[in-house]
Amino acid sequence: MPADFFDTGTPVCLFTRLSGYSCYGCGMTRAMMHLLHLNFAIAWNYNKLSFIVFPLLVFVFGKWYWKELNQLRIKH
Repeated sequence: MPADFFDTGTPVCLFTRLSGYSCYGCGMTRAMMHLLHLNFAIAWNYNKLSFIVFPLLVFVFGKWYWKELNQLRIKH
């Protein structure tokens, strides 16, 4: 997917739609997409917390992947 795939459109955040204010998670999907494409400045503008969440997600998915890989090795 291109980095700007999610950049347009209306927000789907219920908090934003009801209150008109951004929540802490607003822009996270867009920021993650730009981080994947190494567009750090754009990601920072969308959501600063993405620089904390992204490495945590990489760690969690990496740990899960490693566990599944080890289980497959044991079965075979």
